[in-house]
Amino acid sequence: MKRTLIIIAVSLLAGCAAPMVWNKDGATQQDFYMESGQCKAQAFSIAGAPIMQIAIVYNSCMEGHGWYKGVQQSQQVQLAPGQLEINPGWKAEFRLQ
Repeated sequence: MKRTLIIIAVSLLAGCAAPMVWNKDGATQQDFYMESGQCKAQAFSIAGAPIMQIAIVYNSCMEGHGWYKGVQQSQQVQLAPGQLEINPGWKAEFRLQ
């Protein structure tokens, strides 16, 4: 329960900052999910660890796998009327006008 409240509080505070994302050259979204899952398991395996220690272990693990944090780049593109764009962010956008 306590851990859940901390995670919610951290998530709400993180919403106020510029979006940070994990990047790794040549990696796929599947690579991210697999390596992130491994790092989460490692970080949360420390019994009774404070949330800051969990975050440090997770971040260190991700960096050890070659990932780095960066500001999420806006992928807003001006589309011509009737043009459909599907981008790597798994969004499809269609402009009618």
